[in-house]
Amino acid sequence: MENAVQITEKIFLKVYQDNEGHRLIGDDDGQLATIVYKGGSHYTLGDKPNRYDSECDNHEDAMYAYFKGEYGYSPSDVEKNVIWLPVYAYVHSGATISTDCSIASCRWDSGRSGFVYTTKDKIRKARGCKRVSPQIKTLEEAFLRCHVKTFDHILNGEVYWYELLDEEENDIDSCGGFIGDLQTCGIVDCITSHVDLTEDQIKEKLSELEVIY
Repeated sequence: MENAVQITEKIFLKVYQDNEGHRLIGDDDGQLATIVYKGGSHYTLGDKPNRYDSECDNHEDAMYAYFKGEYGYSPSDVEKNVIWLPVYAYVHSGATISTDCSIASCRWDSGRSGFVYTTKDKIRKARGCKRVSPQIKTLEEAFLRCHVKTFDHILNGEVYWYELLDEEENDIDSCGGFIGDLQTCGIVDCITSHVDLTEDQIKEKLSELEVIY
């Protein structure tokens, strides 16, 4: 069976790149974290462009212009009400983003692209807490990093769907919207419900196949 790996004697697996993965990129409606990137960029480097940064000279001014325009916040209001991290981009025959500044070491093709944030009001509402403690703030910063990492996977086409087929190529199961590394994105968990194999055995099978693009 072309482009398939044999999972068991009678079950075969195919994995495809999800060409509709870009649909997972949206604005900040219903999201706890939002990536804001420089307006006018030729790439979609976050959830929404900064439409207030056209006359700003630096990234900090652009960020404060965004919060003034969106929330009416002054810089001191931002410090009291917002948790944020800078976001960097490397753009060269494609694009990648990260909260790790090490990706911005190339002076020509990289640099700060914007920021990722959440508000304390959103946190209190989502987490059911009255106060955002230092411990919660640390957890939310980790969540912001995770949001950027997930967005980077989508940006780079690391979104997949799979098919389990029988010997006649009849569909046994299929599912999509898996983001990230094939070994850890959730495909393994889904397959284990259909075959009598361990997770490690399925991961070994996954390492043998070529993703269909």
